Amino acid sequence: MSPDPAPTGSTQEISAAIAQITERAQTLIRDEIDLAKLEVTGKAKTLGIGAAVAAAAGGFLFFSTMLLLEGLAWLAWYELFPDSEFFWGFFLVAGILLVVAALAGFFAYRALQTKPTPDMAIAEAQLIRETIAPHDPLVMPASVPIPVDVSVPPAAPVPPVPPPPDLSPPTDSTSPS
Repeated sequence: MSPDPAPTGSTQEISAAIAQITERAQTLIRDEIDLAKLEVTGKAKTLGIGAAVAAAAGGFLFFSTMLLLEGLAWLAWYELFPDSEFFWGFFLVAGILLVVAALAGFFAYRALQTKPTPDMAIAEAQLIRETIAPHDPLVMPASVPIPVDVSVPPAAPVPPVPPPPDLSPPTDSTSPS
């Protein structure tokens, strides 16, 4: 591609340069959009494959946990209740799981009770306000309370509304009733 000759400043050359700039900008934007589409498509495929593998891993984990718990129940029966019925081992494992579930539920409840407040952001905003306030007369320092007027000004008297005109059809008083 050869370099463009230097423009001489005529109206036609300026309009041609503007058209060329517009065309190149449009091409650049289209290429950027295509690149973004390709990038998002590739990432979506990777996320889909990752989600499928995670689901398979979750299934294997679930079934292996079931087998482990059953094995623990049989082991508990064998070691703790060898002369009685085998179901006591399953009851023991179920009871332990219920205690663990109750503890997990309690900790989850406590964790959900805390209100997430942006303490660091608030402190940073106050620091910025205090830093800018001595230099900017439009910003009040944090130590100065912001006056809040909660009083409602009295309303102006409302003039009375005139009654609507009578739109009923006129009655003929000469006709016999």
